[in-house]
Amino acid sequence: MSPVNSSVNEITEIIAIFQDRPDSPHLASRLGVSRYVKMADKIKKILPKGKILDWGSGCGQMSYLLKNRGFEVTSYEVAAGCRPLLENIGQPVIVGTDPVKLPFPVASFDGVLSSGVLEHVRDDKASLKEISRILKTRGYFLIFMLPNKYSYVEFISDCLGRGDHPIKYSVGGITRLLERDGFKVLATGYQNDSYNVTITAGQ
Repeated sequence: MSPVNSSVNEITEIIAIFQDRPDSPHLASRLGVSRYVKMADKIKKILPKGKILDWGSGCGQMSYLLKNRGFEVTSYEVAAGCRPLLENIGQPVIVGTDPVKLPFPVASFDGVLSSGVLEHVRDDKASLKEISRILKTRGYFLIFMLPNKYSYVEFISDCLGRGDHPIKYSVGGITRLLERDGFKVLATGYQNDSYNVTITAGQ
């Protein structure tokens, strides 16, 4: 099957599961799901294979997409819940009990994915130390969907009382934070018309 056809099938399957779930509107449209497909394809180019932690796996869309691309995926969450997409492919979810500490040995993963997660953690500095601990030497920390401190969408959402990102980052700010914990920032960028920041960092 061609990569294009495979992506179309992934999008169709995800929408079929989430189209009637009002709590997951971001997974109920082709535009929304295609953003995650593009993220998975980008990760595959950066890290062709290996063990990857989907840190804060949420509904499971990234775990599903990464597993389809040949990764050995560990899905991790701090909240129990029903995740039909992952149940359909037999992908277990590890549910943690500590808001910071991760239940994995040192140097467990070739990559750690944070997709819309870092801005919600209780202590970002402590969480970054944990990510650094569980990454292998020359491993990748892949950050997507990080709210941009200077986004006009974030500004308007906050003014209207609809914002749900307690912490926002500039590219310079997150770069300095990562470098203080020993990460080397390899690439920076933006998603969704500069609404989100993307970072690729290495050990």
